[in-house]
Amino acid sequence: FFFNDTATTEIYTEQIVGSVRCVQETGTWGIQIISNYYSKMANQAAKKLEQQRSEKIGIYKIIALVATILSLVSFLISGSLFSLSGFLTFAAMGVVDYVCYNQINNSLGLGVDFDTTLDIFIINVVVQVGACLHSYAFYIYLLVPLYGLYKIGGFVWGYIASTGGSSGAQVEDQDDDKSKKKDKKDKERVKYKTCLLYTS
Repeated sequence: FFFNDTATTEIYTEQIVGSVRCVQETGTWGIQIISNYYSKMANQAAKKLEQQRSEKIGIYKIIALVATILSLVSFLISGSLFSLSGFLTFAAMGVVDYVCYNQINNSLGLGVDFDTTLDIFIINVVVQVGACLHSYAFYIYLLVPLYGLYKIGGFVWGYIASTGGSSGAQVEDQDDDKSKKKDKKDKERVKYKTCLLYTS
């Protein structure tokens, strides 16, 4: 089983350990009962995650479609769609929507973080809707390189802070390492659960 929530994993670990004791006492037919029980639970969890993913991706799809339709109407009314630059601008915004939507969909399916892709998707949608009101909305795209500089600056600052620390910071790091090791040992301890199985 693969669970994202450590508390849930601990609960299932306790149940499995307790179930193993029951299996040892009841024989092989107990294995089949327990296997069916946990298989059913895993299927229910997978269905719930798939339903949540479908709901989220459905919302992003509607947002992308509405923004693209508004942008198309705006470009048609202004007549800029019939010029080469207007057509390329509209096509580029559509490609960004498409790529971001697919990336978000894949990330949701894999359970991977997609914050950066979502940020670009939101900026693109805001520009598409804002362009209906005024052409200055295209300046919002300047946020993308600024965001990139912000991320790069964060990496550089993190590197400088980690290499230029004082001896006091190293002592704190050692204390943190000790507490992390202790927490890891506490999590690795197996907790047993009493399991009673009545047979007729």
